[in-house]
Amino acid sequence: MSFSSQFLKSQEKSYQRNIATKIHEVMSKLRAGAKSSRTSAKRWVWELIQNAKDVSIDGKVSVLVDVGLDGSDPHVTFKHNGAAFSPENIRFLIEQVSSKDRTNDEEGRPTTTGKFGTGFLTTHLLAEKVVIRGVTEGYGFTRRNFKLALDRSGSSLDAI
Repeated sequence: MSFSSQFLKSQEKSYQRNIATKIHEVMSKLRAGAKSSRTSAKRWVWELIQNAKDVSIDGKVSVLVDVGLDGSDPHVTFKHNGAAFSPENIRFLIEQVSSKDRTNDEEGRPTTTGKFGTGFLTTHLLAEKVVIRGVTEGYGFTRRNFKLALDRSGSSLDAI
């Protein structure tokens, strides 16, 4: 293997390690906080509402939360009718990077709520394995549905 190939391979390894480290650190803090705080375990719903608000269309968004804890398929489903995911939104969600603009409105208020890209991780307090279903659209391809499973159950960098 050439030096260049080895160097590129180490770059990818470094990139993956950086993502795993960030997720590991945030998940460790969330898990610890959930045990010591009465409110942190409930934070997930507010984070999802803020995310829905940030992708509202013409300032409007409807949200539906369905909780089914009885039976053989316990679940929490969160839905909203905001804007579609872009490919970048999906990638940043997987890698826990904020894709929100840091712009302000004419009165100086931020136009989006989140700022660190870690709010969605709070949903893993409900379940460390989360399925995201949505619609994606972007330049050069037609609007389509997608399904993405995120597993944050790992407790080591290698597992993540």
